[in-house]
Amino acid sequence: MALLTVVFLHMGWGLQPIGSLTIIPLAMFRSAREILHTSLMGLPAPALLVCLFHQMPILVFVLLAAARKMRHELMCPFSKTHAIGFQAVIALLLLMDAPGGLDLTSKLAGDAALGLGTLAYGVMLFAMILGVSVAPGAGEFAKGIRHARKLGWPGVPRWDDGATNAATLCVLAAISALAILAALPILPGNGVIAIRVVAVAIAVAGAILFLGLSKQYFALLFRRNSSMYLMLLLFACWACRF
Repeated sequence: MALLTVVFLHMGWGLQPIGSLTIIPLAMFRSAREILHTSLMGLPAPALLVCLFHQMPILVFVLLAAARKMRHELMCPFSKTHAIGFQAVIALLLLMDAPGGLDLTSKLAGDAALGLGTLAYGVMLFAMILGVSVAPGAGEFAKGIRHARKLGWPGVPRWDDGATNAATLCVLAAISALAILAALPILPGNGVIAIRVVAVAIAVAGAILFLGLSKQYFALLFRRNSSMYLMLLLFACWACRF
């Protein structure tokens, strides 16, 4: 991710704020003046604060994932509530970093289109990764059912590690769609553009649900070979384009 970001910066794609996520954030600045005159959500802020604002939340969630894996190797990297919180933070950061960000005075069509693409692909990819990471395997799912029966519960709680990822996927898809729709005010006022933005939001939400539910279905049905069947499904979907 850091390498791609640096490449984009040198290509002049206007993604300087996302450079705050790189290992060496100062690569996104072309002069000492830019280092001293950066902005955060349209407000002047030092470069160090901008970089910390981007990197600290992600570092916290990575440490949470590492702690869970050290506690038990078979655990999902994130709990379902952590995944939802992580997606909300990522969506906010991408919404601010899209060209124009939350600055409602930015009406440049080119910047707005680039910002929308960055935002849509960013929230979709992170939501897909998180949705797949919280999908329990067959063993963990069976363990959750046994634990629920032992306690006399009617079923496994939706946010438990042993529950399927369906409820979490719905929330991740909703956060992603709302983040895309939140970009409407920074786009030029046009009914056709608004319809396209809504279509993009629906497509992103559908893609997140499709991948996450497919991963969960194959994990419960085929266990160890689930990844192979998922790859075959994705290849079939890609081949349908032709």
